[in-house]
Amino acid sequence: MQFWRRDRRMDKRLTVSWDAVLKATFVGFEDIMTVTVSNFGLKGVLLYTDNLSVLNQHLMIKREKPDLRLTIYTPSGEIDSRVEIRWYTWSCEKNLFEVGVNFINLLENNRPVVDRILNGREYEAAMEVY
Repeated sequence: MQFWRRDRRMDKRLTVSWDAVLKATFVGFEDIMTVTVSNFGLKGVLLYTDNLSVLNQHLMIKREKPDLRLTIYTPSGEIDSRVEIRWYTWSCEKNLFEVGVNFINLLENNRPVVDRILNGREYEAAMEVY
């Protein structure tokens, strides 16, 4: 497992603080929750949130997982992509859940915004994380 984490950390990530909305669609209903994006990379992001459920439906502890869509509000524009939760943990220090999320087809509709982030001012202003 340590090798897996080491490989993932080799991908370039940016330390950011962006507002975002996570939309969860279950069979029969959908709801949104506000989250904060802390690390951004081409494969995924690190989110902070105060809960992992919408309308008493847990996002991870269900036989049928919800369809998740993340909209991130960056200085370069909005990024909207389907995502899947890979892991989560409770941060006693921050009093929030830390949630590791992978993008599903990030670049399909978001390439211009992502290119501006990785090649533009946000990249120069952000700190690289390995």
